[in-house]
Amino acid sequence: MKLDQLTAISPLDGRYRAKLEQLAEFVSELGLQRYRVHVELCWFVHLANEPNIPELPPLSANARSTISSLDKQFDAAGGERIKVIERTTNHDVKAVEYFVKERLAQCPDLAPHIEFVHFACTSEDINNIAHALTLKDVRELLLLPQMDRLIASIRALAQSFADVAMLSRTHGQAASPTTMGKELANVVARLERQRNSFGKVEILGKFAQANFSKGVTVRSAISTHTCLHIRTSTGRPLRAPLSSRWASATTRSLLRLNRTTISPSTFTRCRASIRCCWTSIETSGATFQSDTSDSGRSKAKR
Repeated sequence: MKLDQLTAISPLDGRYRAKLEQLAEFVSELGLQRYRVHVELCWFVHLANEPNIPELPPLSANARSTISSLDKQFDAAGGERIKVIERTTNHDVKAVEYFVKERLAQCPDLAPHIEFVHFACTSEDINNIAHALTLKDVRELLLLPQMDRLIASIRALAQSFADVAMLSRTHGQAASPTTMGKELANVVARLERQRNSFGKVEILGKFAQANFSKGVTVRSAISTHTCLHIRTSTGRPLRAPLSSRWASATTRSLLRLNRTTISPSTFTRCRASIRCCWTSIETSGATFQSDTSDSGRSKAKR
């Protein structure tokens, strides 16, 4: 059945599609795929920046250029390729992972390290951050500007009709006179209050990983309790404390599940003195930063 206004399941993709064309760039499946690819690449870059993982060396200029191009130039062709992969995986996030690996493997500097893509992650880590980024961009790039334009238009009308008298009413009866400008100014004040409240809503995200031990025991030198948080447009960190339990078969399962070529000696179980390592992902770009200071540790919620 051909998709048109009559066959669309939702009127959003039917009669109102022309009005929502800009929104489709963000909230369509292609938009979700774009954000998923972005999160996968951010995580890979973060791991490459970790000096205690020698199996994944710092990225070369060519490698960074490849990653940046894939992130910024993801298009409908990439989305179609992901859908082709999904026919085999029957798993949308796994299809994104394989797509990223496929593209990075084309770069000689990255090909030996593609198994670090999606390393230690679960689908929900990728999905919830991708959805958070979607909501953030829709709010900041579409909704808030549209609300600002509407408020500015009504404010201009309030000023234009400031001296235009009109009859007000109470209980359906005539009451004290007012002006059109004053009533419109009331609407502006109410809209501005709601607009400001909407802009301050915190957008949450978590990065707990499929098996916490995978992230914690990557190397014996890293005895850290890792937590990822998103910085929203207000700059306020949103932290998600993680459990400190892990299974005794971590090394074996990690090597098996991720199919890596990393030597078993790289992975050891952490037993004591778990320090807190706050890891932040800037939502505006592929930049991860770590803070292992005592001040960072003191902020942890057990």
